[in-house]
Amino acid sequence: MAHSNLGVMYDLGKGVSRDAVEAYYWFALAATVEAPKPVHDQAVKYRDRIAAQLTHAQISEAQKRVEAWLKAHLARKPTAAN
Repeated sequence: MAHSNLGVMYDLGKGVSRDAVEAYYWFALAATVEAPKPVHDQAVKYRDRIAAQLTHAQISEAQKRVEAWLKAHLARKPTAAN
């Protein structure tokens, strides 16, 4: 839920400068990693709404950042065998 909350902060400019690309990034990340269905569905909804405001280049940049985050963080995730 923290990822979604950061997306809201950047979308609305609450405590941070308003930044649609950054909001898209956090919602895209939340849609990928946050498991509870209501949180996931809300993140997808917000991500898609913000995507309509962005260029393809901006979306691509944010998606590359999501992929880098996943690679860096999920690679360290312990498995049941560990």
